[in-house]
Amino acid sequence: PTARPPPTASMPQPSEAWPSQDEYALAASTPPPQLSEASPSQDEYAFEMLELVGHAANAGDWTEAVTKYLEALEHSSASWSLRYNCWSGYTSILREGHITTTDEDVGRLVNVAEDLAQPVAFRAMASFTLGFVAATYLHDDEMAWRGYRQTEHIIEAATEHELAASVILPGPTGYEPTSVNELLLRLKRFVRGNTALLNGSKDVEDAQPPRKRDDVNYTDEKHGHAPKHYDVMMEERAAAATQAASLRLDHPSVAALGTGELSFFLPLPRPRSTRNGRMCSVHACELTAADFKCAFRDLDAPSSECDAPRGHLRPMGIEQLSDVADVEVAAAPLASDDFWHKYVLCFLPVVIRGGSRQVTQLTKWDDAFFREHCRLTNGRPWHALIERNTRITQNDRHPLMNDWDMCKFIDEYTRVAWKNKLYMVTPLSEPGGKLRQFIHLPQELRCAALHRGLHEARLWMSAGNTSSSLHFDTHDNLMLQIDGEKDVYLWHPNESHKLYMDFHDKFGLSPINVDHVDLERFPLFAQTKASYTRLKAGDAMYIPDGWWHLIVSYQRNIAVTLEFEPFSNRFHNVYPPGVKARLQTKGIAWAEQVRMKYNMREKLAASFPSKLDGHPITCASAPVTPRSLANCQLGHR
Repeated sequence: PTARPPPTASMPQPSEAWPSQDEYALAASTPPPQLSEASPSQDEYAFEMLELVGHAANAGDWTEAVTKYLEALEHSSASWSLRYNCWSGYTSILREGHITTTDEDVGRLVNVAEDLAQPVAFRAMASFTLGFVAATYLHDDEMAWRGYRQTEHIIEAATEHELAASVILPGPTGYEPTSVNELLLRLKRFVRGNTALLNGSKDVEDAQPPRKRDDVNYTDEKHGHAPKHYDVMMEERAAAATQAASLRLDHPSVAALGTGELSFFLPLPRPRSTRNGRMCSVHACELTAADFKCAFRDLDAPSSECDAPRGHLRPMGIEQLSDVADVEVAAAPLASDDFWHKYVLCFLPVVIRGGSRQVTQLTKWDDAFFREHCRLTNGRPWHALIERNTRITQNDRHPLMNDWDMCKFIDEYTRVAWKNKLYMVTPLSEPGGKLRQFIHLPQELRCAALHRGLHEARLWMSAGNTSSSLHFDTHDNLMLQIDGEKDVYLWHPNESHKLYMDFHDKFGLSPINVDHVDLERFPLFAQTKASYTRLKAGDAMYIPDGWWHLIVSYQRNIAVTLEFEPFSNRFHNVYPPGVKARLQTKGIAWAEQVRMKYNMREKLAASFPSKLDGHPITCASAPVTPRSLANCQLGHR
């Protein structure tokens, strides 16, 4: 487990309300209540996993404890009496800081908190834990506010029947029942105390000013280091320069890169101060009156109207960039071995004209089609993830329309009151979801190592006028454009330092605002090399893991992204020793880690072990594959 800084001293500690380490030990020595003879077999396995949790906790192996808690949850039935004990134990380990809270943990908490089918105790504990870890470890006050406020909403909406229920938790004498009402009252007290610590009585629903995250903190997420000031990082870099320069990078597979490519630090200038105090960051841009001549100028007007570099404060795209190439184009269908050898193996994006038309039957995807399939197979509402904006306004995908389902979105998204204000971004792995059956497995993914690395299909739907932030994903994407058009800009990972990724507080995101690119503050952006394409309905596009991208959508817009990871997470084992050592150098920046990782993928991917069987991928033959996504195992990673 990674060492973590302790919570703020004044913050109420989880051990005041949940099991302490002594109680974990007691729980390990006190067997849980015995299962009845009628208990299903999966509960017997979950029972075994729960017994192993206490032993792992006693040994200080908190990662193993979390694994066993989650295995017990996954394999138990909904009626198992100890199910909540597993969820409470998992969230308690997160709050106590025994392990690093990852994006996967945050996603799991958000999903449970927003799933109305989950018991109220699960949802309340999930949202409270999200608020706690956001405030204490992730230093994200906006997420903390939303987590705490959502906890209050969940508690207020609890029914008398839900409050009268009980859950089983470790107590002073072993496992014992605890009323849900008592649990929620305890949570409510902690929410009020923690909310006061955050910002007095300020209402969470007020627009929160963006935190000045551009040049204050640097977080080395890869190695779990605590946030550090930029100057501290630069001191570490200077101290490590001699060591880095002496590292040997003589592996023949990377000889073409040259030792200078990997053994020395990249320039890492911080964002510049602006002359008029303007603050343009990724989530908001506060323009002054003097900025309007640049931000809203007529493109046909003389350039003297705006005394700044071309494209300053304008939307991100061709105006700022002088070196833009076309993305390579191929025609569908593209055989899986060609797709693997020419593009995935070579780490090269490609537009596949007609690639979506081959697999999605475009004529079916109108609003009438969605109304027919917007409920789950059991007739219950499909509570899709629906964003209340068309721009990314914070690190997560909030604010959300928590009380909407997919049917309501289809009825409302084109109406005047909501047009250009909503974006449905929802996973198709939802149990009982009907849309997967209408998407055939693309020819490109019919190599076993590729389609078995497919872990999610995600629906993106809006009335248009949406824009992503400038970011990269940590998985490969095959995007199927079903309706509308998209402008897609791409940047190779080698451009990461020019996109100032080390000055955003979340890995994989740039702090540059995409609607108003501040070239005074981020001048290196204008020096980047980019690629561009326009996707039309029926096209598909492959975006490799690590490639930066900006996507702007027009008109009624529907796309499905197929997210896959062909390589085992042990791919770094094939790195040359010098590269491994360089990645462990103290003071290394995110931009440098990214540059090295993806240079290794370009050179060594043919040797990377596959997630399927641990052997290098060949895609030499195409075995029998699922006909549609309904037959693929989604929702795992």
